Amino acid sequence: MVKCNRCGVEIADSFELCPNCGNDLTKDKVTKNADSDVKIDENVNAGKTCPHCGTTLESDAEFCSQCGQSLTAPIKKSDNEDILNSIDFVKVGVFSLISTVVSAILSVVFLAIMNIPNYNLFNIPFFPLAFYLAIFISVVFFAALQKNFFEGIFLGLIVGILMAILEGFLISLILDAYAYQTYFGYHSIEFIILSVIFGFAANYFLKDYLSRYIKIDELF
Repeated sequence: MVKCNRCGVEIADSFELCPNCGNDLTKDKVTKNADSDVKIDENVNAGKTCPHCGTTLESDAEFCSQCGQSLTAPIKKSDNEDILNSIDFVKVGVFSLISTVVSAILSVVFLAIMNIPNYNLFNIPFFPLAFYLAIFISVVFFAALQKNFFEGIFLGLIVGILMAILEGFLISLILDAYAYQTYFGYHSIEFIILSVIFGFAANYFLKDYLSRYIKIDELF
């Protein structure tokens, strides 16, 4: 039903002329359709928001008038997001703990060997060497198994920090309490730096070689 805009009588939609006053109803229909089209256009041109700065723009805008960024190009993730997304923190965390345990065991073994009287060639108990060797062996092996060098660096960082914390305790297993106080945390920075370097270098240079023999995806 439509209402005649001249006399107000309600008429069926099929009528083109008002039976009461003779008003042409087709003009009203054209006007209503035009008004609806305008409303549709207004909705279409309601605007869109710039994903970079939040400015409201015309719907057909291709560049933001506020920040100048392209509105048609896909939004690229930042380098930090790419790095974080490339690291499987759970997997790396598990391998870091395993690597730390291996490093600790090797450190105790090397410390025990160095503590044997007259075994040292120069008779100098250079105990940090035991940790350097242990960290090198363990980090190089496990870092080379990671999928990229970011994971290798992260693994080396964790192992270096944990070994720096355990240094004094492990030495106290072989030496006396005085050595525990003397060596506790003394080489922390060295352990961390070397572990990170070992992690990066091992993954960068040895990953392809070890991946031929050890399938990391099948192990984890």
